[in-house]
Amino acid sequence: MSTTTPDKYLSFHNLEDYCDSLERRGEIQVILHAERKRGYAMRINDGAESRVVVDRYGMQLWFRTVDQALEDLADVPYLSENLIIVRSNW
Repeated sequence: MSTTTPDKYLSFHNLEDYCDSLERRGEIQVILHAERKRGYAMRINDGAESRVVVDRYGMQLWFRTVDQALEDLADVPYLSENLIIVRSNW
């Protein structure tokens, strides 16, 4: 996964509003990209486009564990029940 030249960004702070807005085209799929040294980077896909989830400074957001990501996503609406974990860089 390339985290340096992504096509679209979404701040984690704005994720809940995005998922609850008319901008989204369908159910939101969460994809966690595992990297052994850094943890899990998050992308979301609404069926039409993919977005990299970033922190408040515009940097790739990393989660130390899958549990941490799940806990932070617990109250976000319209997420798919299935979570994809890409292990190619593990």
